[in-house]
Amino acid sequence: MKKFKILLLTVLATFLVAGSAMALSFSQDYWVSTDISSTGLDTVTFQLYDEDAYWESEFGIYFVDDINAPSAASINRFKIFGIGEEPSITRSVHWQDDGFGGVEAALYQDFPMVSPGYITGFSAADTVFGFYYGIDDYTNPIHYVYTDASLNDGAEYIGTVFGGVSSGMIYLDDGGAGPDGDFNDMTIGIIDAAPVPEPATMLLFGMGLLGLAGITRRKK
Repeated sequence: MKKFKILLLTVLATFLVAGSAMALSFSQDYWVSTDISSTGLDTVTFQLYDEDAYWESEFGIYFVDDINAPSAASINRFKIFGIGEEPSITRSVHWQDDGFGGVEAALYQDFPMVSPGYITGFSAADTVFGFYYGIDDYTNPIHYVYTDASLNDGAEYIGTVFGGVSSGMIYLDDGGAGPDGDFNDMTIGIIDAAPVPEPATMLLFGMGLLGLAGITRRKK
């Protein structure tokens, strides 16, 4: 199954990269796993697809206290790829119940398969997450940027593309002193995840359901 996911990620990444500049979204700030397992272990798989930047960056997911009004102090980063790692590495984040009403996550090495298995222990997490990059721009500490622009003083450094089949791509624009708009500095593929619907989308969906209910009642 893991080999199939790695192959699928590679194929989807190649497909989604074509024309991605036209399809980039800056409103898909938070995502959730779509791999809901009966065993209680949910999995989201990530592949380091490409790097084309002067600066090296790390990549991971992050959790906050409230996705509608996140506070910087609440950010909990979970690193997936470190600075200096090369494209084609594939890793999965595994979630499970922590036994106390919450969830915890650990990082699993999928490819290369020289030493597959867990490379971190399980630690406190959330089921809703955003994406972050840690840019090694020779400052101390590393410059962290997030999909939620409110955590970047309003600047957009990360764009996403949702493939519509529980998969997508994540693009970094490290931008030097500020974003330069290329969004090709570090590209990550993701599978078994989807964006959290925006409040406006949910409102429209709810209104649609109410309208359908009204039509059904009138027909009766």
